[in-house]
Amino acid sequence: MAEEQGLLKHAQALLNWAREKGLAVLHFVYSFRKDFSDVPANSSLYRVLKEAGAFVVGSWGAQIIESVQPMESERVIAKPRIGAFVGTSLDEFLRSRGIETLILGGLTTNWVIESTARQAIDLGYHLVAVEDCMASFSRELHDFAIRQIYPQISTVVRVEDLLRLPV
Repeated sequence: MAEEQGLLKHAQALLNWAREKGLAVLHFVYSFRKDFSDVPANSSLYRVLKEAGAFVVGSWGAQIIESVQPMESERVIAKPRIGAFVGTSLDEFLRSRGIETLILGGLTTNWVIESTARQAIDLGYHLVAVEDCMASFSRELHDFAIRQIYPQISTVVRVEDLLRLPV
Protein backbone atom coordinates (compact mmCIF):
# COMPACT_ATOMS: atom_id res chain seq x y z
CA MET A 1 0.00 0.00 0.00
CA ALA A 2 2.86 2.39 0.75
CA GLU A 3 4.07 2.30 -2.85
CA GLU A 4 0.61 2.70 -4.36
CA GLN A 5 -0.05 5.93 -2.49
CA GLY A 6 3.42 7.41 -3.01
CA LEU A 7 4.26 7.30 0.69
CA LEU A 8 8.00 7.82 0.28
CA LYS A 9 7.59 10.78 -2.05
CA HIS A 10 5.17 12.39 0.41
CA ALA A 11 7.37 11.55 3.40
CA GLN A 12 10.35 13.17 1.69
CA ALA A 13 8.28 16.30 1.02
CA LEU A 14 7.17 16.40 4.67
CA LEU A 15 10.74 15.97 5.91
CA ASN A 16 12.03 18.70 3.60
CA TRP A 17 9.25 21.07 4.73
CA ALA A 18 9.89 20.41 8.43
CA ARG A 19 13.64 20.88 7.95
CA GLU A 20 13.15 24.15 6.04
CA LYS A 21 10.87 25.42 8.81
CA GLY A 22 13.40 24.48 11.47
CA LEU A 23 11.07 22.05 13.21
CA ALA A 24 12.38 19.26 15.40
CA VAL A 25 12.42 16.10 13.29
CA LEU A 26 12.41 12.80 15.13
CA HIS A 27 12.82 9.34 13.65
CA PHE A 28 11.75 6.15 15.40
CA VAL A 29 13.13 2.67 15.02
CA TYR A 30 11.19 -0.28 16.38
CA SER A 31 13.97 -2.42 17.76
CA PHE A 32 14.95 -4.87 20.48
CA ARG A 33 18.13 -6.01 22.14
CA LYS A 34 19.65 -9.12 20.63
CA ASP A 35 18.64 -11.17 23.69
CA PHE A 36 15.11 -9.67 23.66
CA SER A 37 15.44 -8.80 27.35
CA ASP A 38 13.57 -5.54 26.67
CA VAL A 39 10.29 -7.17 25.60
CA PRO A 40 7.46 -8.27 27.87
CA ALA A 41 7.67 -12.03 28.37
CA ASN A 42 3.91 -12.51 28.73
CA SER A 43 2.90 -10.91 25.41
CA SER A 44 1.93 -13.16 22.51
CA LEU A 45 2.93 -10.47 19.99
CA TYR A 46 6.39 -10.04 21.43
CA ARG A 47 6.82 -13.78 21.80
CA VAL A 48 6.23 -14.15 18.03
CA LEU A 49 8.70 -11.35 17.26
CA LYS A 50 11.29 -12.93 19.54
CA GLU A 51 10.84 -16.36 17.93
CA ALA A 52 11.29 -14.76 14.50
CA GLY A 53 14.31 -12.76 15.65
CA ALA A 54 12.59 -9.68 14.25
CA PHE A 55 13.60 -6.05 14.75
CA VAL A 56 16.91 -6.73 16.46
CA VAL A 57 19.04 -3.59 16.81
CA GLY A 58 21.21 -3.24 13.70
CA SER A 59 19.23 -5.76 11.64
CA TRP A 60 17.50 -4.97 8.36
CA GLY A 61 14.06 -4.73 10.03
CA ALA A 62 15.30 -2.16 12.53
CA GLN A 63 16.76 0.32 10.05
CA ILE A 64 15.46 3.52 8.50
CA ILE A 65 15.23 3.26 4.74
CA GLU A 66 17.65 5.32 2.71
CA SER A 67 15.20 7.79 1.16
CA VAL A 68 14.12 9.15 4.55
CA GLN A 69 17.41 8.89 6.42
CA PRO A 70 17.84 11.30 9.31
CA MET A 71 20.21 14.21 9.06
CA GLU A 72 23.01 14.30 11.60
CA SER A 73 21.14 16.91 13.67
CA GLU A 74 17.95 14.81 13.89
CA ARG A 75 17.25 12.53 16.80
CA VAL A 76 16.70 8.80 16.24
CA ILE A 77 14.77 7.12 19.04
CA ALA A 78 14.83 3.35 19.44
CA LYS A 79 11.45 2.24 20.73
CA PRO A 80 10.85 -1.19 22.22
CA ARG A 81 7.05 -0.94 22.12
CA ILE A 82 4.39 -0.29 19.52
CA GLY A 83 3.81 3.32 20.55
CA ALA A 84 6.67 5.80 20.68
CA PHE A 85 6.22 6.95 24.27
CA VAL A 86 6.47 3.72 26.29
CA GLY A 87 10.05 2.77 27.09
CA THR A 88 11.55 5.95 25.58
CA SER A 89 12.42 9.46 26.71
CA LEU A 90 10.16 11.01 24.05
CA ASP A 91 7.83 12.84 26.46
CA GLU A 92 10.78 14.30 28.38
CA PHE A 93 12.46 15.37 25.12
CA LEU A 94 9.31 17.11 23.83
CA ARG A 95 8.45 18.87 27.10
CA SER A 96 12.03 20.07 27.62
CA ARG A 97 11.79 21.86 24.28
CA GLY A 98 8.27 23.21 24.76
CA ILE A 99 6.91 21.13 21.88
CA GLU A 100 3.13 20.80 22.17
CA THR A 101 2.09 19.77 18.66
CA LEU A 102 3.19 16.58 16.93
CA ILE A 103 2.99 15.96 13.20
CA LEU A 104 2.59 12.23 12.60
CA GLY A 105 3.57 10.08 9.66
CA GLY A 106 5.02 6.63 9.14
CA LEU A 107 4.10 2.97 9.29
CA THR A 108 1.56 1.67 10.25
CA THR A 109 -1.48 3.93 10.27
CA ASN A 110 -3.75 1.79 12.42
CA TRP A 111 -1.14 0.16 14.60
CA VAL A 112 2.12 1.97 15.39
CA ILE A 113 1.14 5.54 14.55
CA GLU A 114 -2.31 5.17 16.11
CA SER A 115 -0.78 3.76 19.30
CA THR A 116 1.60 6.72 19.46
CA ALA A 117 -1.27 9.12 18.78
CA ARG A 118 -3.40 7.67 21.58
CA GLN A 119 -0.48 7.92 24.01
CA ALA A 120 0.21 11.51 22.90
CA ILE A 121 -3.40 12.55 23.43
CA ASP A 122 -3.33 11.06 26.93
CA LEU A 123 -0.23 13.17 27.62
CA GLY A 124 -1.87 16.37 26.36
CA TYR A 125 -0.25 16.88 22.97
CA HIS A 126 -1.99 18.37 19.94
CA LEU A 127 -1.77 16.13 16.88
CA VAL A 128 -1.66 16.57 13.13
CA ALA A 129 -1.98 13.32 11.20
CA VAL A 130 -0.60 13.49 7.66
CA GLU A 131 -2.72 10.87 5.94
CA ASP A 132 -0.64 10.49 2.78
CA CYS A 133 2.52 10.09 4.89
CA MET A 134 1.11 6.95 6.51
CA ALA A 135 0.33 3.48 5.27
CA SER A 136 -0.96 0.24 6.71
CA PHE A 137 -1.23 -3.44 5.87
CA SER A 138 -4.19 -2.71 3.58
CA ARG A 139 -6.04 0.26 2.10
CA GLU A 140 -9.12 -0.67 4.18
CA LEU A 141 -7.22 -0.56 7.49
CA HIS A 142 -5.59 2.76 6.58
CA ASP A 143 -8.84 4.34 5.43
CA PHE A 144 -10.78 3.19 8.49
CA ALA A 145 -8.22 4.73 10.84
CA ILE A 146 -7.98 7.96 8.84
CA ARG A 147 -11.76 8.39 8.55
CA GLN A 148 -12.96 7.01 11.89
CA ILE A 149 -10.17 7.22 14.49
CA TYR A 150 -7.82 10.09 13.65
CA PRO A 151 -10.50 12.80 13.31
CA GLN A 152 -11.41 12.20 16.94
CA ILE A 153 -7.87 12.74 18.20
CA SER A 154 -6.10 14.88 15.60
CA THR A 155 -6.34 17.25 12.69
CA VAL A 156 -6.08 15.13 9.54
CA VAL A 157 -4.29 16.75 6.59
CA ARG A 158 -2.50 15.81 3.41
CA VAL A 159 1.15 16.78 2.96
CA GLU A 160 0.21 19.37 0.33
CA ASP A 161 -1.88 21.17 2.99
CA LEU A 162 1.13 21.43 5.29
CA LEU A 163 3.42 22.68 2.54
CA ARG A 164 1.21 25.77 2.20
CA LEU A 165 1.28 26.62 5.93
CA PRO A 166 3.57 29.21 7.43
CA VAL A 167 5.03 27.96 10.69
